[in-house]
Amino acid sequence: MPANASQPLWKPTRDRQDFSEELFVHTTVGRYEYTVKITVDTTAGYFELPNYLNGGNPGPLLPKFPECTLESDCLGQVYRYEESDKA
Repeated sequence: MPANASQPLWKPTRDRQDFSEELFVHTTVGRYEYTVKITVDTTAGYFELPNYLNGGNPGPLLPKFPECTLESDCLGQVYRYEESDKA
């Protein structure tokens, strides 16, 4: 039985989500009828984009979105541009 198509598979969260979708395609070509089932497994989440600080490699997919309430909590997650960085 198909899932409830009136509800999205993903939740409004920034945490990692894994879900599966199915699509059935029925077509007729001449005298022949075909039904194909397509299954797609999807993972959604946040990761660090490749940049020169991480050697051009993407970061891992985070299981939970980092929560920062104070600036000191987030210092390891951001790079600050300082005057001393200018060449």
